Amino acid sequence: MKKFLYAAGFSLVLSGVAFAHPAMPKPDTNGDGKVTLAEFQQSHADQMMKLDANKDGKITDAEFKARPGMMGHDGPPPPKAEGQQGKDRPQHREMMEKKHGERQGMMFDMLDANDDGAVAKAELDRMTAKRFKRMDKNSDNVLTGDELPKPPMKGGRRGHHGSH
Repeated sequence: MKKFLYAAGFSLVLSGVAFAHPAMPKPDTNGDGKVTLAEFQQSHADQMMKLDANKDGKITDAEFKARPGMMGHDGPPPPKAEGQQGKDRPQHREMMEKKHGERQGMMFDMLDANDDGAVAKAELDRMTAKRFKRMDKNSDNVLTGDELPKPPMKGGRRGHHGSH
């Protein structure tokens, strides 16, 4: 169970960084149609290290939580749906932001494997190596085709149901 939560949290973190930075580099850096472990690790480390505001080679909890587009909700509250007229949106928003903050803290704790209060590239590399191994279904030490995650749908998150 711990391994599942670890992997799920890391995947969420990486997808969150990808949404915060839409120009995410492709992991197949040499364009051969295969992603090696080194390419996979470097791609993920490049994305995560964008959060390193003071450029010390580590991501602190504060840097992690301050990543663009990930904390709180931008813009005005959404309009109330039919049947929600009595719902107190500010209280609901506050509750959702609190839960979001708690999840962010749990994800940071999973990333900070040595509990030193910061996430270094070596910690990211260990996690991406585990994720790579799980994704490499045929154990050929490269990711290709259906082993690679699909990019998010344009205009929203994969699996997110927008207006139809």
